[in-house]
Amino acid sequence: MSTRRYLAAALLVASAVCLNAQPRIAFEVTSVRLNTSGERRASFRMQPNGDFMAVNQPVRVLLNIAYEIPLFRVEGMPDWFTSERFDVTAKAPADLAMEPFAEVRGKLLRGLLEDRFKLKARRVTKEMPALILGFARDDRRFGPKLRASGVDCDAVFAAARGRAAGAAAAPAAAAPREPSCGMGGQSASPICGRAVTMEQFTQGLAGVYQQLVVNETRLEGRFDLDLSFTPDNPGGPGIAFGATCPPQSDDRPALSTAMQEQLGLRIRQGRAPIEVLVVESAQRPTDN
Repeated sequence: MSTRRYLAAALLVASAVCLNAQPRIAFEVTSVRLNTSGERRASFRMQPNGDFMAVNQPVRVLLNIAYEIPLFRVEGMPDWFTSERFDVTAKAPADLAMEPFAEVRGKLLRGLLEDRFKLKARRVTKEMPALILGFARDDRRFGPKLRASGVDCDAVFAAARGRAAGAAAAPAAAAPREPSCGMGGQSASPICGRAVTMEQFTQGLAGVYQQLVVNETRLEGRFDLDLSFTPDNPGGPGIAFGATCPPQSDDRPALSTAMQEQLGLRIRQGRAPIEVLVVESAQRPTDN
C-alpha cells in the first residue's frame, strides 16, 4: 500500500472512531411534510439557537448541509431525494451550545435524517480520478494575487450570530464595518476570496470545473485572492457566497494560465483517495 493510501485509510479510521465517540444530539421536536405546491422557490434557515426551518427543499439539499459533502461525492441516493420536496420545522434543545456552529448544525441535521427519513449512510474512501491543486513552483512562492489574511472569520461569524440572537442593532451610520469572509464570482469568472481557507477555495474550483479537486498545497490559515480569467464555459457554474470581486479587464487569460501567473498555483490531472458518502437505505417520512 502506498504511503498516501495508508495515510488516507488511517485518517478515515481515526475519523470514524472520533465520530462514534462524540455524544449524539438531536432536535427535540420535528415536523416534516411533503410539499406538493409545485413552487420552484425554496429556502432554509438555522437560527443561532439551533432551530431549523426548510421550505420546499429536496432531501439531497438537507444531505449536502448535514454531511458537508458535495453531491458528486454521494452515491446511492434514491431518485426521490431529488424529485420530492419537503417542509421541515425542527426545534433544538434548550440552551444547546451552538459552537462550533457548522459542526453542531451537521450533527443536528444528520440526526434528523436518521430519525425522520431512516437514513443509513457510511463514508468510504476510494481511489478516484481527480484534479490536484498544488504550487506551480518548487519554491512554493505565492503569486501576486494570493496573500495571507489576518481576519478571524470564526469570530466574525460568531458575532453576527450573536446579533441575530437578539443583540440590539447599532444605528446604520454607527455600525462598524466587518471584515469580509467568503468567496465570490460571476459565471465562473472571476473568482475572488477574502479570508478563505485553501479548502474553501478548492471546493470553489470544484464547482467551476464540475470535477473533484484535491488540495495538496498544505497551506493552513486564511487567504485573500483574486483570480481573473476567461472561462472555458461562459455562463457556467460560478462561486457566490460572501465576497465582491473587483472590476475586470477584457484581456483575461485561460484559467490554467491565470492560476499560475496570478496565484502561483496549478491544477494537474491525477488520482487521489477520496471520501465518498454511500447512502445504504432511506424511507419517505410520515407527515406530522
